[in-house]
Order: sequence, then C-alpha cells, then structure tokens
Amino acid sequence: MATMHVRNALLVGLATATLAGCAGSSTEVGQSASPRTHASSGTATAQSDTSTTSLQVGARAFAQQFYRLYLADRFAATWEMLAPAAKSHVPRHLWIQVHDRCRPASGGKHTFAIKSVTVFGDSAIVAGKFVGPNSRQQPSRDVFSYTKGQWRYSPGDLGVYEHGSVHADIVAARAAGFCTSLRSF
Repeated sequence: MATMHVRNALLVGLATATLAGCAGSSTEVGQSASPRTHASSGTATAQSDTSTTSLQVGARAFAQQFYRLYLADRFAATWEMLAPAAKSHVPRHLWIQVHDRCRPASGGKHTFAIKSVTVFGDSAIVAGKFVGPNSRQQPSRDVFSYTKGQWRYSPGDLGVYEHGSVHADIVAARAAGFCTSLRSF
C-alpha cells in the first residue's frame, strides 16, 4: 500500500508540474470534450499520439461517470469503479458507509468540471473542481489507473479506511478535511 501511496503522490506531483505550464480546457461532467492533439510527422509518433489520445478520452469518460455517480451519492457503484488494490484494501460496506456519513452539506446540485486529463503510462491524473451552489470550487487532482483494459479510480489516501470501524474512519476523514468540503477521497 505504501508503494501505491508513493506512486500516486509522485504522479500528482509530476502532473502538477506539467500542468502548470499547459493550457487546459474545462469540461463539466456531462459535457463531452475531446483532448487536444498535436500533429506529428512520424508514423511511430502518430501511433503514440493516437494511443495517448485514446487513453485520455477513455480516462475522461470514466472520470466523468465516476464523479457523476459520486455526486449522486451512488457509493456502491463508485466502489465497483475502484482500482483492484483499493477494492482489496477497502471493503464495499466500509466505502459505502464512510462516504454516506461523511458528506458536507452541499446546499444543492453539484457537478465536477474537468480541467485536464494527463496520461502517464497506465495512470491518468484528472484535474478539475467541484462546482455548484455554496461550493468553494475546490480544486481536485485524482489518479485513475488503467488495469486489464479498464480505467479505475485510485483513491489518494487509503489510510482513512484503516481505523478499525466506520465511526473511527469517519473521524479520520473529518480530521483530514474530507467531510467539510466537496472533494474526493
């Protein structure tokens, strides 16, 4: 688990540095958008660009679906979308109960606006923000993993789910700030 934590932290750091100099297009969940592609002159480069573009499009579509279900409080469905390592670490009932009981008072319907999707090998970092009434529009960067031909969500902090009970995990999530503002964990 520590390896996954370190990998996710490194990916977020790399993406943050990369994205700092890139202009991205914003897309709210539910809207369609295609990532920008750059023309290339070589066949190998063109194939690589096509593959990367395909992975970006797939990661974006998967992330949109994940956020849509998450914001609709469909936590059982979002657990099904977890990466295998996360699923084996966090039992389904625990995921559902922690997320059901650790929700900020949202004050209305929210969406997740995707700003960018950056693919690094078999991982993608999806950057964006939750948008809606009374929302602080807090930025979020989440890691999605491409495993066995499918995108999956890789939570950044699995340590929240390691306290021995739903109540203790919720206390830890609150202490980490997950229950006071809209952001994924």
